[in-house]
Formats: sequence, C-alpha cells, structure tokens
Amino acid sequence: MIKKTLVIFLPIFLFVSGIVLGLCLNSVNILTIILAVYIPVIVLTAIACFMIAKANQQRDMADLLKTQQADSYNLFVPHEFIALLNKESITSVKLGDCIEKQMTVFFSDIRSYTKLSESITSIELFNFLNSYFKQINPCIKNNNGFIDKFIGDAIMALFPGSPENALRAAIDMKHQLDIYNKGRIQAGYDPVRAGFGLHYGMLTLGTIGSEIRMNTTVIGDAVNLASRIESLTKIFKIDIILSDAVHKKLINPDDFNLREIDTVRVKGKQNTVVLYEAFDTDPPEIIEKKNQALPIFNGALRDYKAGEFEKAMEEFEQCRKICPEDHIPSIYIKRSNTMLRVPPGPKWTGVSTL
Repeated sequence: MIKKTLVIFLPIFLFVSGIVLGLCLNSVNILTIILAVYIPVIVLTAIACFMIAKANQQRDMADLLKTQQADSYNLFVPHEFIALLNKESITSVKLGDCIEKQMTVFFSDIRSYTKLSESITSIELFNFLNSYFKQINPCIKNNNGFIDKFIGDAIMALFPGSPENALRAAIDMKHQLDIYNKGRIQAGYDPVRAGFGLHYGMLTLGTIGSEIRMNTTVIGDAVNLASRIESLTKIFKIDIILSDAVHKKLINPDDFNLREIDTVRVKGKQNTVVLYEAFDTDPPEIIEKKNQALPIFNGALRDYKAGEFEKAMEEFEQCRKICPEDHIPSIYIKRSNTMLRVPPGPKWTGVSTL
C-alpha cells in the first residue's frame, strides 16, 4: 500500500511544488525552466516509481507462488520427512538419499474394510475414506508425529521423538473415532472400528525409484513388525497393541492402562517380542474390571508360559467372570485346552509364532 501511494503522489507532489515555487518567485524564466526541465524529471520519476512498484508486485507474486508450491509439495511429501533427510526443500532431495534412525512406527487400519468397500460404490468409498482421515489425522500431528503414507484404508505414521507420543496419538485417535461414529450412527451408517499397532526400532528412511520416478519410503524390520502387531488387534479383538520396545521407552507407563498379553517371535527371527495392550480406550467400567482382574490375569499368563495349563485355565476363567467383555481370557482358555490335548513337549517356552 505504501509503495502504491508513493507512485501516485510523488510525481504530483514534485509537479505542484514546482508550480508553487515558480508562482512565489513570479518569474517567467523559472516557469520556463520548470516546463522545460522539471516536468520531464517528474515524468521520468513517475515512470521509475511505476516500474519499481511493478517489479515489487511481480516479486511478491513469485514469493506467493513459491509458498503455495511448497505447501502443495508438503501435502504429498511431509516437510518432517524432508527435514529428517537434512534437506531444506523437496527440490534438493535426490534418488538414494537416506538415513538410519530409531523411531516409533505406527500402523492403523479399518476393521472389516473389505466388507465395507464391497457394499458401496468407489466414489462413496473415496468420500468415506477422506471423511475418516480428516477426523483422525490431526491426532498424529498434535502428538508430534507425521503420516508417512496412506495404504488404502491404512495409515503408516512416524514419531521421531518419544514413543509415548505415538501411544497418546493412538488413544486420541480412538476417542476421536468414537465421536465420529456417533455421527455415523445418527446418519444411519454402521460404526467404524480400527486397530493400532506400535513398535520402536531402527529403520531406514529415504528415497527409492529411478531417475524418472521416485518415492519416499521407510524400510526395516521395525516397519514390518509394527504392521504385524497391528494385525494382531483383530485376533485379540482389542484396539491398541504396543511392543516391549515401546513399553520400555515410556516415560511414565503408570499414566496408561497397560497389561502384557503375549510373547511372540516373528517367523524366521530369533528374538522374541513381548506385546502389551493399552486399554485406555475401553469404556470406564471395562477399564475398572480389567484392572480388577489384572493380578489374576498376570498370574495366569505366567502359568501358561510355564506350561501349567490347567491352572492357567482356572485363572483365566476367573478373569472372564470378572470381565466377560474381555476377549483375551477366552483366547487363552482355548489355547490351554489345545495344549492339554496336544502337549507341546519339553521345549515349550510359551512363545507364539507371528
């Protein structure tokens, strides 16, 4: 605004001040000089001011376009991803750029997605997914994470900071999903359920592809394990499962409602992984009953691992009576019954194969 004002009023000011000066001096010679010299100067000044203003306007438009382009790039490649590669912008990223870093990998997907997708048109499915993602995605950003990619109905997110951020994001997303489902039910739609899997470990983050087409990605055992952990939420019929690697990194684990639920080994791997449920997203009365049964549940799990299947069955039955809504005791009762019918042998360690 100031630049435009100068362009308009500076030449006028110079012209008027010249006329006033000539009249005050009452001299024809001075007026002649003004007409011969001063007016051309005014015209040239006006032209210069206009050209400067035009150049500034073009520069402002270029800066605005650059900002808009950067915002558009960030929609496809998160700026957090670019920053982790130690790059200033996406234009400086090259094929093969990568780093190794420990962080928390977060997976989430919708339960019974195939059934849902087959019951509506492709356009309706797109609209549903966008509506769903809009509701829950802010929970990731608000807890210092960022979405690496959408995989159909699934979300893969990364949390470079504390694993506690990832757990809080999962809890927030489930609460937000409950709010979203209230609207769906009122509109006559079925509620949506989702599972969340978390694992902390080393991964490689970078770009893959070719000179004509490349993509950002994250690879490593930590990514694969997080995905498999998330898939177990369907088997255990619970919302959130985290690995012992995440559990060990929690600053204040007592701030959450957690319990050990299994020990697994990924097929082809030697190391075992202890899995925990975070049941903070259950209704308050279910949380209370699970916590009430927790000492018995922990003892039953120890007996199961020790091969004391009959004792474990009795204890899990007690847990089921305390909290009938809890599916995990029933799973272990079935497992223990199977082990009694077909004994696992002396090499039994209580470890499940994932």
